[in-house]
Amino acid sequence: MNHLRGGPGKTPGPLCLDPRKLLDITRPLGGDTLAWPGAPPLSMSRSREGGWRVTTLRMTSHTGTHMDAPAHLIDDGATIDAIAPSRLVLPATLLHCGGAVIGADRLEGVDVAGRAVLLRTRGSELPRDGFSRDYPYLEPAAAELLRDRGAMLLGIDYLSVDEPAGSDSHRTLLGAGVPIVEDLFLEGVEEGDYVLICLPLLISMGDGAPVRALLAPLE
Repeated sequence: MNHLRGGPGKTPGPLCLDPRKLLDITRPLGGDTLAWPGAPPLSMSRSREGGWRVTTLRMTSHTGTHMDAPAHLIDDGATIDAIAPSRLVLPATLLHCGGAVIGADRLEGVDVAGRAVLLRTRGSELPRDGFSRDYPYLEPAAAELLRDRGAMLLGIDYLSVDEPAGSDSHRTLLGAGVPIVEDLFLEGVEEGDYVLICLPLLISMGDGAPVRALLAPLE
C-alpha cells in the first residue's frame, strides 16, 4: 500500500486521491511548444483516411513537459524505462521562487528528503512565441543541497534547470539518479504540499520522454 498521505511531519496513511481535485501541470503539445535552441521543433501533421483521423508527431524526447533521465547526461546513467515507479508517484513540495537565480538559501528549512521538489518561477509566465534566454534557473549549490538532502525528483517551469550555457545542476542531480522534469506549467498553483503523479512515456533505453504531470492536493 502506498503511504504518501499526510505530508512532512504528519502521520503517514494510505494514498487517497480525489480525481475531481487533480491539477494538470502539463503543457499541451501544440503550436506554442518551445524547442531548445538548435533542437528540431515539434512537427505535427494530421490526416484522415477511411474515416480514421491520425496525427503524426516528430519531436525529440525532450519536447514539451518532459523528464530527463540520468542517461541524458551521465555515462551509464539510468534510462527512462529504468526509473522506479516510486520516483513517479510521490509526495511533492511546491515552492514559489522569485528572481533570476534560485539559490540554496531558498531551500533552507524545506524538508526535501524522499520528496519531489517543484519550483514555480516566472518561467510559467514567459512568452511562448520564442525561446527566452533570461529564464530563471537553479544555482549549482542548490542542486547539491537537493542531492545531499535526499530529494527524489526536481521539477521546474521552463526548459532547463541550468543557465543556457550550463550543465552543473543537471550533472549534480542526474549523477545522483534524480530525474528532472522541465517545462511544467505552474502558473496559479499555490505553494504547498501535494502528491505528484508524473508518468513518462516508456521509451526503451530512452534518455528522456514527454510526461503527463498531475498534482493532487493533500487533505
